[in-house]
Amino acid sequence: MASSELNFNNTYERIVVLVDMDCFYCQVEEKLNPELRGKPMAVVQYNNWMGGGIIAVNYPARARGVTRHMRGDEARKHCPEIELVRVPAVRGKADLTKYREAGKDVARVLQSFTANLERASVDEAYLDISSNVLERMKEMDKREYFIKPENVTNTFAVGHKSFGEFVKSLSARMSTGEDSESEEMEDFRAANASCRSEEQDVKRRNELKLLVAATIVNDIRREVKEVTGYECSAGLAHNKILAKLVAGLNKPNKQTIISIDAVQTLFEQMPILKVRGLGGKFGEIVCQKLNVKFMGDLLEFSESELRKAFNDKDGTWLYYLARGVDLEPVVTRLISKSIGCCKKFPGKGAITGVKTLTHWLTELAAEVVDRLEKDQEENSRRGKLLTVSYTQAIGGEDIASSRSVQLDVYDAQKMAEDAFEVMKKNTDVFYQVENPSKVNNPIKLLGLSVSKFEKNPLPKKNIIQEIFKKQESKKNDEEKGFFQQFVSEETAEEKSPQPSTSKIEEKTPEKNDSGNSDGFFSELLEKEAKSFLENSPQASTSAQKTPESKSEAIYEASTPEYKKTYAEFAKPQLPDEFMTVCEKCNMRISQFEAESHADFHFALQLSQEQRTEFRQKVKDKLTSSQPAAKKMRVTKTAPAVPTMKTFLSSVEVKSEGRATEQCPKCGIQVPLEESVSHSDYHMAKELQMQMNKHETTSQSSQKPTQASQKGKGKKSAAKEPKMHSISSYFSNKS
Repeated sequence: MASSELNFNNTYERIVVLVDMDCFYCQVEEKLNPELRGKPMAVVQYNNWMGGGIIAVNYPARARGVTRHMRGDEARKHCPEIELVRVPAVRGKADLTKYREAGKDVARVLQSFTANLERASVDEAYLDISSNVLERMKEMDKREYFIKPENVTNTFAVGHKSFGEFVKSLSARMSTGEDSESEEMEDFRAANASCRSEEQDVKRRNELKLLVAATIVNDIRREVKEVTGYECSAGLAHNKILAKLVAGLNKPNKQTIISIDAVQTLFEQMPILKVRGLGGKFGEIVCQKLNVKFMGDLLEFSESELRKAFNDKDGTWLYYLARGVDLEPVVTRLISKSIGCCKKFPGKGAITGVKTLTHWLTELAAEVVDRLEKDQEENSRRGKLLTVSYTQAIGGEDIASSRSVQLDVYDAQKMAEDAFEVMKKNTDVFYQVENPSKVNNPIKLLGLSVSKFEKNPLPKKNIIQEIFKKQESKKNDEEKGFFQQFVSEETAEEKSPQPSTSKIEEKTPEKNDSGNSDGFFSELLEKEAKSFLENSPQASTSAQKTPESKSEAIYEASTPEYKKTYAEFAKPQLPDEFMTVCEKCNMRISQFEAESHADFHFALQLSQEQRTEFRQKVKDKLTSSQPAAKKMRVTKTAPAVPTMKTFLSSVEVKSEGRATEQCPKCGIQVPLEESVSHSDYHMAKELQMQMNKHETTSQSSQKPTQASQKGKGKKSAAKEPKMHSISSYFSNKS
């Protein structure tokens, strides 16, 4: 949107609030266990390594130097009496259910004030209370509502020492009709407003809206505390970005407002990377490309310059954002657009085994299905798209990928199978060539999520049919109990151990630890193993000897304890018939990697040839660019071919019958057939020295340039207007 398309009289009409819960996880734990109130406390992850990773710290612990970047053991060094509450673990990962439910309780209270509610996370929500403010201002005009001191307790204003100072400043400007602004903001508004006085009136009225909004947000925070028992802080501004920035300036249990005049004060020392929308890669690009660090630095660039540096959309957005303008609306969203979970596998914990991968896919799918079924009951909707997110270590880099597939049924096993196939299909080399029980690229992050929800209410159950089903089930249980003693004897005989014909079939269970069917993954591994052995060069001879022992040497069959089948813990030893020796480096390698190993030597040879060719081109280019005197000197001191005199006087015949000559440069005896290449060596060495010398000379001749910086002076402060109060809006009670 260009400047001519933006109506600045309406950019500050909205009143947006960000409600941010204070140390939310800690508050939830304190509510569940009142004995923790007032004590230093931190919530740590489920793992026990070094006391667990801290994910939340309450304010008494922060006062003792404990931060979220510490481990539990380190926190105890700063605060020995700290209480470390561990997040519950389900399926091998953190279970955040109780925190999500607590967040829903808070959202219900916020929703009672306005329907324009956008949940940003478990403990944050945006509210557009513009209509609430207008209603209250009507009540104030009718003298039905008066602002009292207790209505704005714990309220702060950016750019003012106290909230009272902000009220006095607003009162004075409303009475005199004068404003004091920075030069940049005056130029900005003068170029985009047709009527200066009209815009000032609109701006002052919008600042009055912030004052009224502070009373409403104070009511909201008090209601949240009374209903849920949780305290929260808030930021009030004309858009979401500013509300987010000021919400954390004064915590805990406080609220902060920012008027448009105070934006430049805030942005002077506000790092660009801390601003919503600029905290990722785009923010880094902005800082590097423009050589800026703070938001205030962006005022030096015009809209056309920013458009040229980036694109029209991003350039215009940056231009207005630097001046406190953002038009992103609060989108009503009470429920999440997607439901998912993920788990990280950093460092040596990266997934390298197929069994490990299938286990965690099944665990993640089980958690997602549980949440999907609960969501279906609460919101009468079904997800239609499954997305698999994973990060692989490829060539020393972490490559993140995301692939989606249609979701037809809420079934954990089917979801895990689909995710596995998607990952396999979209990876060039999924299995290791020499060991198909391992993945070729270690996986450091794994996540599943479901989106594209559609309304699909649950069908009503037939109550009469359910009653008949229960009666039939009860009757069957009674008959089963009568014949139980006979059935148990027959079952005992059937369950007696029988000899197994295959070790793989004997060790493969029907279900894994989590209770999910493991048939798909077990069949997949067995199929890969058979294919691996049958296609090997020694398959015909080795299969006749000990086929079972060889299959076990390559990988282990599945067992009830899935960790025993982790490829990360297995150390397979290939039989000698699968090994060979490289003729070039005498390295012992498997036959399955012989081809790739030969490609390595070929690539190495090709690289050397390319390097030699490149050096020859540099030598020719440098020789042709040198003055004639230098060329003669080089030719004289380093002849490419030795003279006949030198050749005849230096000939020696060794005992092995090879003729040699003494090099005039280094004095060593060189075989005649290698004399030309040896001379080329000295030539190349001298050329390299000259090239380095030439490069040093050219660099020293360049003079560094320095970019000039233009400073803009600011207008002197306007003379202080006569102070008047807006007592008509306030209670006449002292």
